[in-house]
Amino acid sequence: MSSPDEPDLGGPDFDPADHLWTPGIGYVDGWCDATDAAAELVNALEAVGIDTTAITTRADTSPDGTGLLRLTLPASTTRQLTTLAKVAATRLRRAN
Repeated sequence: MSSPDEPDLGGPDFDPADHLWTPGIGYVDGWCDATDAAAELVNALEAVGIDTTAITTRADTSPDGTGLLRLTLPASTTRQLTTLAKVAATRLRRAN
């Protein structure tokens, strides 16, 4: 059963072309941008000493072709990243 926001993939009226590709949208460019952003993020995290071996990244695109990056982080890595962001915010005098 699909939600109202998702196409009925098993329905007789489903046409993949209506949901997967829109002519003129740069999906590959968006995906490449997300792939590059993932590499930059992982490199930056490694540079500050965060173990990235358990991080998974997946490049994707939005319907308008904008690159998206999906991350999976262990809770411990998320806490390290949160601490890093708080330290950076404090140094930039933007802490709440």
